[in-house]
Amino acid sequence: MASLEKRKEMLNKGMVALDSAVHEQKLNFVRAQVSEVNRRIQSLMQSNEKGFPNHQNMIRNPVLPPSGATNGRISNSSTPESFSNHNNNNNNNNSPASTTWLHAQNQKLAEELEAKSHLIEQLQREKKLYELHNATTVGNHHHQQQQQQTKATTINIILLIIIKLFI
Repeated sequence: MASLEKRKEMLNKGMVALDSAVHEQKLNFVRAQVSEVNRRIQSLMQSNEKGFPNHQNMIRNPVLPPSGATNGRISNSSTPESFSNHNNNNNNNNSPASTTWLHAQNQKLAEELEAKSHLIEQLQREKKLYELHNATTVGNHHHQQQQQQTKATTINIILLIIIKLFI
C-alpha cells in the first residue's frame, strides 16, 4: 500500500518510477509486440507472392536478379531500388547474367500485361452485354407502358362513345 502511494506521489510530481519490475513489464510488452510483428512479416514473406508486394504493383512474383556479388554484397532483394541498383551496377559491363535476367523479367511483365489486357477485354464485353440487357429490359418496359396507355386511351374513347350514344 505504501509503494502505491509512493508511486502516486511520484506520478503527480511528474517523476517516473525507477522500479525495475515496471521497466521489465514494459520491456516484456514491447517484446511481445515485436515478436507479433516478426510473425506477421514471416507470414507475408511466405505468402504466395514470395516477397513484399510493391505499391507500384510492378512486381507480382519477381524474378530475382542473379545471385552474384555486387560491391561485396549478395543482391537478392526484389524491391524497385534493388532493381535499379542492380541495373546501375551492371550497366558498365552488361554481363550475360544481367541480360538474361532482364529478358526474363521483360517476358514476365509482357505476359502479365497480356493477361490483364484479356481481362479488360472480357470485362468490356460483359459490360456491353449488361448494358444491352438493361436497354432491352428498359425498352420492353417502355413498350409495355405505351401499350397500357394505348389500351387505357382506347377504353376511354369507347366509354365516351357509349356515353354519347346513350345521352
